[in-house]
Amino acid sequence: PFSYDPYVELFNSRTRPAFDELGAARSLAQMVVDAVLQRERAARLIQFASRGESPLTLSETIDALTASWSGATSNESRKNAALRRVAQRAVADRLLLLAADKEAAPEVRALVELKMDALRKRAKNLSSGGAEMERAHWTAIAADFARWLERQELPSPTPALRPPPGDPFGIDW
Repeated sequence: PFSYDPYVELFNSRTRPAFDELGAARSLAQMVVDAVLQRERAARLIQFASRGESPLTLSETIDALTASWSGATSNESRKNAALRRVAQRAVADRLLLLAADKEAAPEVRALVELKMDALRKRAKNLSSGGAEMERAHWTAIAADFARWLERQELPSPTPALRPPPGDPFGIDW
């Protein structure tokens, strides 16, 4: 368009003037994870688990979101490892916020804390090996989960960058 300035990036960045690829990935991951683990949706998964033959449960949902929590693979590129860590961090932050959400159903909070305890142990094990960024990533997640589980103290997660308005990425704010 006439007024388009190709040097103006609508996406916020922590790496200006370069495009923040990890910031964009984090925003997208956070949008997806927040929708999947939304408080009322989590409560419905708990409530509907007692109905039908084999309904999707909150436990299965969290397990699916954390299936990649096994550390880096030897053939994984550094870029893919960084993107995987970004998505894992988005899940960890959402679990923390859901556990601390006073409006969430008590069953939701209890199950999330149970899952967080198992994930804390897994993260602690993963923090003892691998590349430096992997160890830092898992150490931070294990510490954040421990802070909540042991002291009910919510860490201050770095918020995802605000996505630009409209398609294909975000919604109009």
